[in-house]
Amino acid sequence: MAKRMLWIGLLVILLIVVLPPTVLAQGPDGDKVIVGEDFVLLPGQELNGNLAVIAGSARLEAQSVVNGDVAVMGGSLMMAGVVRGNVAVFGGRVSLADTAVVEGNFAGFTAAVERAPGAVVRGDSMGLPRAPMAPDWSSRPSRSGFVEALLAFLRWQAVTVGWAMVLAFLGVVALLVAPRHVAEIATALAREPALSLGIGLLTLVVGLLGGGILLIACGLGLLVWLALAFGLLVGWIAIGLWLGQRALGALKLRDSSALAEVALGVVVITVVARLPLCIGFLFTVIAGAIGLGAVVLTRFGTQPASRWKA
Repeated sequence: MAKRMLWIGLLVILLIVVLPPTVLAQGPDGDKVIVGEDFVLLPGQELNGNLAVIAGSARLEAQSVVNGDVAVMGGSLMMAGVVRGNVAVFGGRVSLADTAVVEGNFAGFTAAVERAPGAVVRGDSMGLPRAPMAPDWSSRPSRSGFVEALLAFLRWQAVTVGWAMVLAFLGVVALLVAPRHVAEIATALAREPALSLGIGLLTLVVGLLGGGILLIACGLGLLVWLALAFGLLVGWIAIGLWLGQRALGALKLRDSSALAEVALGVVVITVVARLPLCIGFLFTVIAGAIGLGAVVLTRFGTQPASRWKA
């Protein structure tokens, strides 16, 4: 049954990948759900409804108005117009121009936000911070350019160390609060990495799409995305515990504590996730999906990992 779920999940993901760019739905009030293509609202145009863009970018020009909520998943949002409702962006870049106005709340999850001084957000603003893009050292810098590149590199490393320390601390806290649950998740992902990867990717797709639909329908999409982010965090910690156990075991440190194992493992995978040239991105997607899949398979560690033994 578990193997069948894996193939079904991979099939669903494949169908979404090859789905042609199209506007999936347009309700009578102007609601739009767009997959795989860009959406542009020109100056003076008005959208009387909600807007959701998945795997595409949205651009709201100056003097344009959206009389509803805006959700962008897996793409960028360039906003110079007015949104009467809420704005949520998952996994992309956001640019708010001086003329941008958000009447409701703004939430950016793992989104790099550029906000001009004149941009207005009247409601609450919430975002999960994301580290800046890796500096580009492809060209030969001049003497002053070399100094700037060195400073950018140092800032990059400082952010990497900061993220590693924060996540390691969260891993230690999680192990102190629920050691058995984290251990069950780590055991499950070690025994069934392929199954965990498939279930994790399926959960990501369903969570992103379901959150976008619920955000438009009843505003509960943020809760779905928060639950998804929590599952990814727990899975990340479990992968760190597994790696730490293997690393310290290879060093013949049999008396090492679980706290040291999870701290070391989380620091290592966080540093790898920060590597440039798409290496870190691909590692983050694969490792995050495996950890999330193990979280789902064990119901956050409440089910024994032995049931997934090959």
